[in-house]
Amino acid sequence: MEKMMTDFYAGGRNKKLAEKIGESLCKDGAAVEAKGGLFAPKRVFIPEKAYKDELIGMIRSAVQEEEMDPCDVALIWLLQQANCLKQYFLKHETDQLKKKLKEMKKDPLNKQLANMIDYVSDMTAVMAVVVVTAIN
Repeated sequence: MEKMMTDFYAGGRNKKLAEKIGESLCKDGAAVEAKGGLFAPKRVFIPEKAYKDELIGMIRSAVQEEEMDPCDVALIWLLQQANCLKQYFLKHETDQLKKKLKEMKKDPLNKQLANMIDYVSDMTAVMAVVVVTAIN
């Protein structure tokens, strides 16, 4: 898990991983490939609206359940860290999500999930410090 997260943040395999995921989503009809990029053309994958709406509905229903699946928790947490949930959820729903995530982290059965969340949070903080230090 640690190696995977380090590779993700280091960026070495991040582009290949994103392309493989994008290709898989295109194959399943959940996204379309396009060209984008600010300075140079690159491959981008744009999600289909119907698929995105279905996914948001699945996340909403998962949050309403008493016990959430660890995969749902990981997905919700990653979307929250990327600031992708605010546009789809109302304030009280976002607060409910945060509360559920905290509860899941405290559960001893979710120790590995809690460790992953803490590790990514720490890496995000380190990356922010590196960027700020590099700018100054």
